[in-house]
Amino acid sequence: MNKLIFNKTDLIKKFLDPISRVSEGCVINIEKDNVASIIHSTDLGVILYAKITSVNDMEIKLNVGDLKKFIKLINCINQESIELLINSNNIGYESDNLKFKYHMLEDNVLQTPKISLEKLKKLEYDTNFTLTNETISNIMRGNSFGTDANKIYFYTKDNQVYAELTDQAQQNVDSVTFKIADKYNGTEIKTSLPFKLEILQIISSIFKLTNLEVKINTKQKFLSFEFIQPDFELKYIVQGLVK
Repeated sequence: MNKLIFNKTDLIKKFLDPISRVSEGCVINIEKDNVASIIHSTDLGVILYAKITSVNDMEIKLNVGDLKKFIKLINCINQESIELLINSNNIGYESDNLKFKYHMLEDNVLQTPKISLEKLKKLEYDTNFTLTNETISNIMRGNSFGTDANKIYFYTKDNQVYAELTDQAQQNVDSVTFKIADKYNGTEIKTSLPFKLEILQIISSIFKLTNLEVKINTKQKFLSFEFIQPDFELKYIVQGLVK
């Protein structure tokens, strides 16, 4: 039997919950200095790489089929420092007042993305800027105006970055535009780059802890939204849409 020790709040808030908002289940890779997962949502058009630091004495894969159920079990623990027991086919917990056993799926039941971590690291970007928490909140309030917009378009103008909520593929759709960054580094975004607003909604619902770094490949039309801190890392790689 192997053991994993975590801070409960960090495990849920910085790792399990973000993944659960993109995918119902995932393969979690346990390594000696971290716990990580790569998932792909074809519905959202996003790949998420999530990692949280953890000192372990093992290397193993955990096939978690129902993340929301697993999070509910973890939330039942009334201590912040938790010790999970890893058995051959289940994840367990035992204390004086709580005991549970969550059974994992067999290998290869859950589909994992074909893209590897090495390929993710090699992706190149030619434009980047920072989104603050306040800016993300403003964008979400803009969406609450009741428009029919389901896309968000990033573009640059006069050395600044803007975001327009609309749907340029349809006629007579209302729009709201925000200046989202006073500066950027790299290449201009001359042709606005659209992606699903739902992705930013998911991201905005997760974190109020830190600013969001945005990186864009203007030639191949994809973006990366990144939270990177010493103890955790989240990268959302998003393919841009056709207008």
